[in-house]
Amino acid sequence: MARITEKELILPSLYLLNMEENKILSTTALINKLRILLKPDEEDLAIISGRSDDKFSQKVRNLKSHNTLTKLNFCSYQDNKFTLTNTGEEYLIRNLHLLNAILPLENYYIEFKESILNIQNLSNVSCIDETLTSHYFGMLYSSVITSLETYLYDAIRFKIDNNIQYLEDFVKTFEKYQKEKLKFSDIYTEYSNIELKVKESLSNLIYHRLDIIENIYSAIFSISFQDKDFMNNSVQNRHDLVHRNGKKTDGTNHNITKDNVLELCDKTLFFIDNIEKQFSALAAVEDNE
Repeated sequence: MARITEKELILPSLYLLNMEENKILSTTALINKLRILLKPDEEDLAIISGRSDDKFSQKVRNLKSHNTLTKLNFCSYQDNKFTLTNTGEEYLIRNLHLLNAILPLENYYIEFKESILNIQNLSNVSCIDETLTSHYFGMLYSSVITSLETYLYDAIRFKIDNNIQYLEDFVKTFEKYQKEKLKFSDIYTEYSNIELKVKESLSNLIYHRLDIIENIYSAIFSISFQDKDFMNNSVQNRHDLVHRNGKKTDGTNHNITKDNVLELCDKTLFFIDNIEKQFSALAAVEDNE
């Protein structure tokens, strides 16, 4: 990529801080993570005359020496560590669409984050008729699960489309394929159609069945899902809202509130961000091989 400017480091830095559970990174850790994420070119990796560090690491250090992040109140800085502030997180969320121009991020993750942001914003819209409130928030609640399903499909589809090893691992481990019998005379035909067959299989999966999807993610990427009990309960709630007109199995009604929607947004963001962290760790290992 072209030479990276200090200004172009702001959003990626906020993104990486936001990915940390405590929203904290040391300067050294930030340099290393940005190096993996941005993949600086030879010019940025050139060693500065008379010094031991390269131009890229110096630009990251300038975020501190120039107080770039603290002057904007995006971060606080103490004990050689950056801590993301609420202002910094809000700025990141508002500018997610710009990340795709700066980072080599896949669109599906940006689209997921933007979808959740839209739902959060819609949660603050007041219904004209109070009798519509529960139904309105029920629709928003259902939309969060839809965003979750879309991410899980888009992520695995993108990874398999762009990595032959992931394609091979899916074919070897997908339970349905293990039960199929193949005539030797059909080998070439099946091989030539393998990518199309995999795409069809991925499209036919039910992505809110988290136990099944986790098994597939684990087999291909060694990725595990966190807080599945809450998410599975939320999926069941969505099922009642969509297929039972909001009624639980005992006949009582779900009363979905704004707080329920916002809690599900937060939990779903955490759920997907945890998967993204595991993808990032996997990419770092692959880059070092």
